[in-house]
Amino acid sequence: FINIQYFSIIQKLIMNMVWILLLSHFIGCGWYAIGMEMLDENVIEASWVSANGLVGEQLMYKYLTSLHWSITQFTPGSMNVQPVNSFERLYSVIVLVLGMVVFSSTVSSITAATNNLKDINAVYKHQIWTLRRYFREQKISAQLTSRVLRYTESIVKPKYQKVDVGQVKIMAMLPQILTKEVNLEIYEKHLVVHPLFQSLGEVNVSFMQKICSNALKESALDKGEMVFGPGQVCSAMYFVTLGVLEYFFSQATFPNIVDKKMSFCEAVLWTPWVHQGRMYTRTESTVIAVDAKQFHDVAQSFSADMELLKAYGREFVFSMNEVAGNFTPEEEDDEELSDLFHSEKAIQVLPGKRAFEESSYANSANSYLQGLQGFNVVRNLISPTSSPTLGSKFAPEDDDSQMPDILDSNEAEVESRKSEIVGERC
Repeated sequence: FINIQYFSIIQKLIMNMVWILLLSHFIGCGWYAIGMEMLDENVIEASWVSANGLVGEQLMYKYLTSLHWSITQFTPGSMNVQPVNSFERLYSVIVLVLGMVVFSSTVSSITAATNNLKDINAVYKHQIWTLRRYFREQKISAQLTSRVLRYTESIVKPKYQKVDVGQVKIMAMLPQILTKEVNLEIYEKHLVVHPLFQSLGEVNVSFMQKICSNALKESALDKGEMVFGPGQVCSAMYFVTLGVLEYFFSQATFPNIVDKKMSFCEAVLWTPWVHQGRMYTRTESTVIAVDAKQFHDVAQSFSADMELLKAYGREFVFSMNEVAGNFTPEEEDDEELSDLFHSEKAIQVLPGKRAFEESSYANSANSYLQGLQGFNVVRNLISPTSSPTLGSKFAPEDDDSQMPDILDSNEAEVESRKSEIVGERC
């Protein structure tokens, strides 16, 4: 909550009040010291202490009286304690001059903070007033109006307290290298939960900087919103940064739960992909989309990392064909591929694979694979071809626009791997 503008303004108001009290404390201590120094038992009005009959009072009462006097020097307030000698008069004049400067600057600061508080709520209230007026003019029913207003109060209003990157105009003035570093720190922590991006970040920071600057898009999703449905063409891989989503696959009664630090639709990075199920948000959620085309463009600009990406992509697509049963004629052991597909074999080609094997991401991948046994309804999507490539029908040989040269075809390797698999199953 510290970064929310509302609480920042409240903090500023409190700091101004604390500053006034602290300054008043020290001025009050000085006022008390002068009063006690000028005290003369033989002269009744030798100082403000004796003039106000405070000689025999407790120390706490004298301190509070001094503090009260010092506060009145900064505000229009008044009290009966007055200077009665030249030293006290001089001290009062100095404090009054100081008070004029401090009081005027503090009041202006408090006024500005208060106005900012009003402005935060004013924007939202003006939007609500405009919405109500529009609904009245369009004769929208009271029941629907009430539903919309409840939604705006619970979902839309909190968003007004968050700063959108479009509001930070100074970001556009930063040099490109600084902008890339900022984007890296914002998004990298969400991407490195996946072993591939963790390895890429360790191998080449510039690659990750460009991915975070050029290939990502963050989206806020409302509760109950459908992210995608079956048959829709997929264009991005997704990372969940906030909230909980539900994935309904095939005819399954219960959904797969996808929450923070999980990803889905990775297949689109390596082959053309069509969504196989439905994804809904269980709660208000935020996801980061890695655009597949932009990912390919960035990858092609870093030739040093192409071999790692090719090796990973070959294993990933090979695993898809293997799980789907494209290398054997039998159908009994075939499984359906979903948008949550992960390839453990592909991860094995990455540096630091042993660290992955003990990670929570590996556990979630294993749980996913164990939960998807027995499905075989997408064989028509990935049936084998007479001239196999790494992606079978996922990566058509004549479609260079869909998939750039990240996954180069290696027919001899694929034929060898097919023979091994067929031999094992026989």
